[in-house]
Amino acid sequence: MVVIRGALYVKNYVEWKEIENMLRVIEAFSGIGAQKQALLDSGIEHEIINTIEWDINAIYAYDKMHNGDKEPSKHSKPEILEKLSNLTLSSNGKNPMKEKTLSRMNEEKLQRLYGAIERNRNLCDITKVKGEDIPDDIDLLTYSFPCQDLSQASIFQNKDSKGIEKGAGTRSGLLWEVERILQEKFYKKETLPKFLLMENVNAINSPKHNKNFYTWQTELNRMGYENRIYERLNAIDFGVPQKRSRTFMLSVRIDKFSYEEVATKIPDKFKSRVPLITTN
Repeated sequence: MVVIRGALYVKNYVEWKEIENMLRVIEAFSGIGAQKQALLDSGIEHEIINTIEWDINAIYAYDKMHNGDKEPSKHSKPEILEKLSNLTLSSNGKNPMKEKTLSRMNEEKLQRLYGAIERNRNLCDITKVKGEDIPDDIDLLTYSFPCQDLSQASIFQNKDSKGIEKGAGTRSGLLWEVERILQEKFYKKETLPKFLLMENVNAINSPKHNKNFYTWQTELNRMGYENRIYERLNAIDFGVPQKRSRTFMLSVRIDKFSYEEVATKIPDKFKSRVPLITTN
């Protein structure tokens, strides 16, 4: 997967800094765990401190793919419903589930759902996550936010879409929840993650959307990050039998070290494959 490309930067940071402990990671918009799989495929020692995903289908899949057949929760159905009443979940990734919809699920399914949420320390709905929920010692935060309002594959539906415009209320606009969470930590002078890794469709940097994308980059600069964009990384160039082109942005917290220090550690065999756009 092309997520591996960004992971390689982080891997070299780990080796270069000779960190004794494994990389501490938060996966926002974690889905089925492509970021975690990239870290595994890159041989990077890591620990997923939290996932952030509200779609119950993705929650089930993540747990199955990365934890195998683990025991479901031992809590009873009424106990689980009580615990889930404090969380916002979705059955389609678009709309929140109603309480009565959850109550119709059988006990075994609820036990597996709650077991998965607990096991993966899932914070669920990103709009409910606060800055204080993010520990100060996080090395990497990944955020592959929804692409539906940017994607060229849905160009007919998206011809009037506001994409990632702030305040537009689009699914892709959930990007700004990441901004809110980081700002809450920043204004409280709490420690921000050392690295941020974004992945999305190439259209994010198209003429239609790049003004809003630039606004996001500027805000990251203000919070002490230096950004590098890598356009059109294709999965087929990284050992995956699929043509899937995506844009990545790696943000490095420059109070710790410069991007150039990290970039010099990238293996030469990868450098020619990466179209780099410099942004300050």
